[in-house]
Amino acid sequence: STGCWVIDIIYTRGHQDAVNTFYLPKSNGATPGAYPTTVSDTFLPKNFPCGSDGYDPNNPTWKYTGCCLRQFLDEYRPVGEFEDFLFDPNFDAVCNASAPREAPQSGDVFNVPVAATFGIVKGLNLSVVEDSPMIAPGVFAAKLKIDEWELKNRAGMVDPASSILRTKVETFVGMANFVPTDYSFLDSSASQI
Repeated sequence: STGCWVIDIIYTRGHQDAVNTFYLPKSNGATPGAYPTTVSDTFLPKNFPCGSDGYDPNNPTWKYTGCCLRQFLDEYRPVGEFEDFLFDPNFDAVCNASAPREAPQSGDVFNVPVAATFGIVKGLNLSVVEDSPMIAPGVFAAKLKIDEWELKNRAGMVDPASSILRTKVETFVGMANFVPTDYSFLDSSASQI
């Protein structure tokens, strides 16, 4: 390990049935200053692939169903175990072949005995979200430890003007909150800081 960034996080779970996960960007070591828009766009919270705002039951889109989770997993680095909680073995086939109206019930997408909030960050070997005790009723703490090399090469965008002595890295920590329903609609929200 080449060093470690430690971030203390205070959060609430939201809805009692919510599935929460922390996540980082996925930059995959692009050349500084030459990050594709598929990477840089993920740094804007408005581009998060899942959402509840603007839902129209007469004109559903993938953004409002459990099928948005594939794009989430493709574009971000959630806690690695989050992906393990996707339940439907035919998830990709169903989401690629159906219209949004025919998406699986979002409650069927997850098999979640506990929130997939803690553990090693997907695609990183040394960066981890650690559990801390509840600090007040409904208020929880977590500690995110990000390896410096992984931050620069896998979870951040390095400023091309950086030098050996001073490196500027743009990154964020996100928290996604997904509430499964008995319908195809997946109630979801995310924040990034």
